[in-house]
Formats: sequence, C-alpha cells, structure tokens
Amino acid sequence: MLNQDTPEKSVPLQFMMDGEVVAWRVNRDYAAIECYQERPLRQSGTFVLVKSVYKPDEQDESSWLTLYQLYMHIAPLSEFPKRPLYRVTQKGHGVRMRKHSRHDDSREIVPDVLANKHGHARTLMQGETLTVLQQKSFLLEQRPEPFALMQRLQDGKPAGDLFWVSMRPEYLEPDGECYVYLPDWMHSALNHGVFDDVVVPPVPLKVTVKAGDPVGFLGAQDLADEDNYPQIITTDYKAHIELLSLDEHVPDVVANVKGIKTGKQFIKLKLKRPLYLRNGEDEESTFEQMSAITRADAGKIIPRDATYPFTDKNGITYFQIRPHTWMHQDDVEQLSQHDLAELNFHCIEAEHTTDFTRTLDERWLIDALKSIRSHFDSEKGPASAQAKMFYDSLIHNAENRRPPDPYPDKSQDELLFGALHTNQMNIPEYARRLIVKHDSDWHSTREDTRWSSVFKARDESPVVQLANGGFLDATRWMDKVPPFASQRSVWHFHPLEFLEMLKPGGGKITLPMLRKIWTNSRKVSDEVLQQVADELNDNLERCHLNTEVRLYHFMLRFIRKPGVIFQLLKT
Repeated sequence: MLNQDTPEKSVPLQFMMDGEVVAWRVNRDYAAIECYQERPLRQSGTFVLVKSVYKPDEQDESSWLTLYQLYMHIAPLSEFPKRPLYRVTQKGHGVRMRKHSRHDDSREIVPDVLANKHGHARTLMQGETLTVLQQKSFLLEQRPEPFALMQRLQDGKPAGDLFWVSMRPEYLEPDGECYVYLPDWMHSALNHGVFDDVVVPPVPLKVTVKAGDPVGFLGAQDLADEDNYPQIITTDYKAHIELLSLDEHVPDVVANVKGIKTGKQFIKLKLKRPLYLRNGEDEESTFEQMSAITRADAGKIIPRDATYPFTDKNGITYFQIRPHTWMHQDDVEQLSQHDLAELNFHCIEAEHTTDFTRTLDERWLIDALKSIRSHFDSEKGPASAQAKMFYDSLIHNAENRRPPDPYPDKSQDELLFGALHTNQMNIPEYARRLIVKHDSDWHSTREDTRWSSVFKARDESPVVQLANGGFLDATRWMDKVPPFASQRSVWHFHPLEFLEMLKPGGGKITLPMLRKIWTNSRKVSDEVLQQVADELNDNLERCHLNTEVRLYHFMLRFIRKPGVIFQLLKT
C-alpha cells in the first residue's frame, strides 16, 4: 500500500504484460457506502483494463490470442500525496545534486555528489521544475544545511532519478504542487479530466504500458462484522486482478491446433515406464535399465533444460528426472509451452449463471472436479487411488445435489470449496490451470435477477443488502466497455499461472536471435531453429560457450556466413 509520508518507499503493483489501456475509472475518493454503521464503508471502484495480444507465431495472425488484464479496487486519487514544486532560480543554477540511498534516514553527513558519465558533478539548471518528496537536514562542512529529496518534473509529472539538493531559498522558489507516485496511465487519466466514471479513451489518446510498469497501489476496503455488538469495522488493503478473454478460439489455442513447437520446452513422464541408471561420463556414457518403473511420478512435468538432456552415441536422448535416475526419450512426452492441454490447462464452458450466490450449484463445478480427478489413478499408487475415490465421491454428490435450497447445506459447500483449494498432491496447480468461461458480475446492478437472493429475500439483513448494493454500484463497468458490453460470458484465466507459461524462455540463445541469421522462414522453419536453440543451450558448458564474449564470437561467425538452407541431420 502507499505510504503518504514516505511514498518513495512504497512498492506499486506492476503490469503483467505489455498492452494498451482500453478503459479506466479513476475515483477522486472512495465510495462511501451507508449501511447503518458508525461510519460509511469505504470501497474503491478505481480500475484499469489493458488489452494485450499474445503472438505465439508472429507470422500467423490466426494463432494470436487477445487477452485483457483487469486491475480492480486500486487506490483512488485521494490516496496519492501532493508535494510542493520548486523552480530553480538564477542563483540555483549549477548547484550540485547529491546521491540518494535507502540508508539516508540514518545519515547525518551530507551524501556524496552525483557524477555524470564523464566524472563531472551533476548540477541544477535555471528554470527547471523540481518536486520535493522529503526534507531533511544534513551536516555540510560541519554545519546543518536544509536539503530536499527531489525529482525532476518531465511532461507534467515527476520522473527520473531521485537526488538530494540544498533547499536554500535563494536557490529555489515555490511553484505550486503536484501529485507524486501516480502511475503514467493515471497521469493520462488526470489530463483527460473525467473522474468517478468509466472512460474508454478516444482513439487519439493512446495509452500503452509495459510489463513491470506501475499499475497503482492497494485500495482500502471496509468490512462490517454483524456478529459483534457493537459492530466492528475492519479494513483490508487489496486489489483484485483478473485475466480475461473474449476470443472464440481460446480452446484451439489451449489445444495447440497450430502445432507450434517453439519456446520453452518440457517433458511429461509417462505411466509405468522404466527408469535408467547412467554409467560413465561424457560421450562414453551408457544407460542401464532398472527394475523400477514410473508410478507416482507419472504425469510429472519438468522443464526440459532442468533434466540435463544427454544424447548417447546411438542418437538416443535421456532425461534426468532426479539424481541418478534417467528416462528414455520414448518414455516421455516432449512438449512446448504452447501444448497447453498436455501441460494440464483445461477449458470449461459454464452455463449462464442464475444465482451469483450459489455458483457451487452450477454444472461447471462438476467438470472442474472431473478435470482434477483425471490426474489420479490407482496405477500411480495408494495415495493417488485414495484421491481418485475421494473425487469420485464428490462428483457423485455434486451430480445428485437437490435444486437450490433456501437453507443450503453449508457443510457440502465447504467440502466442495476445500476440494478445489487443498494444497495436497499438486491440486493447487491443477486448479490454477482451469480456464473457465462464465458470467461476470462486473455487469451487475442490484436489480439483476441473479442477485435476487440477496436483494429480494425478506430475511436478508438490511446491512448486507446495503453493503452489497453499494459494492455493485461502485465497481460495475462491463456494460460501458465494448466489446464486453454485449458479452455476459467471459473466459477467465488464473493470471499468474497462465502468463508464466506464456512468457518466453530464458535461454541464452533464443529463436529471435537465430532468426536474425536465418531470416527466410520458408527455408528454415521456427521449429528447426528452436531445436537448434535448445541443443545449443543444453551444451553451452560442454562447448565452453560460458561467457558473453565466447558466445558473442560464436554467434558472429554464423552472422558473417550463414548457410542458405539449414537442416537438422539425424545421425
């Protein structure tokens, strides 16, 4: 969260992916929800929506996937501090700038002078505008001197390095104030001038973001506890992040119908396959089959470069799945990061919601349980057999649940919820890799029939009705943002799990590097070049390409004289 007194120490949320801002709402302050409490409940409806396009094959637009990053409940404008601006006077021209560090709070002596790349002192220039973030006294020539931690003003916003500079009045004159630590997209919103409403920026106002750019800070949410008297209000600081898509071909992307094999590589262990012991070292190594076979390990997914692939003199590749244990290439599935279905991502299309408070009664939940159950098998051992029986029982109960009851059995709800959120047997990953298309409540108002169990029920607490109604009023946005306005049902991904799989691999030699050498994709396919990149990355140490200089000279030889056609020959 944002610390008003020392904002420079606050760490903002960061965008997960490059993209273009297509909608926002910047609230001047929190919504104040009146619901018979000692004070109104605060709720932030400030959000930003970013459109991103994932391009697994740059040359084939039909392989692209449009995604939307939603960051909701972030801090409104009132949470951001304002700081005074100062303009450098004629006497201030040439005053030296000094280094800033995180240890300055305990510093007594003035920090060292900042130097430019030529070793000369960096100095202020007459007429430039500076933002004061913090003021402090340091000893300069054994006398206290007023200093300020400052940042230059660029394009109307503080930007660039932080530095200390003398605050003598003859050097600096007051010049107004400005917000500090606003993210760039929020500066654009501020300049646009519309607050407390959803904004779809017009075409001339193109706001782009990069992965790692600041989104904003956590917003406050007040919650009333009705079980206590007098009632207690607690405050959480939070943000809600979603990764959404309206693309019709999400299932095709997950199934990798294009057969794209570039990018990060993985192996997936097959069931009841033999394990091998490696004898010898280097090129003379041989592999001896052991009596053990894969059981509990079956289905395990390992990054290819973590298995130290070794190709013997017969051209057979073996993968080390743990110390002293190897597997034959025919006993594993070799997958790319685009083989999402084989990497356990699973698409589920839910029916339209009839009651937002009873989503555990919906049929998609049975599909989710079946997806998790599919990873368990009695052939994998007793623990897996027990897990399969447990999920079979849950599925049976879920399929035979009675129609929604005014007084539902909460113990069954808790059991179902726990089955999707247990931290055992890799179930968290299986659950995170579910991709579900379902109705979104960002469309909703309190008149929506899907909320009637809250707003129409006579026995529902007025406090609950007012709090939930205020929440819906403060956070609704979808009905004002095309193309979401016409779509009730949206694909939902686990943001971190899905984007972690999409991000490019970290090998030193990459497909784009090799494509600069072999530019004609008709003569040298991406698949072939990715195989070359993988083979080179697997053998950098063996070939002594273990420094930047050696790798540079190696690549330079290819750039000078690449072959016209490049083929992988099997020996």
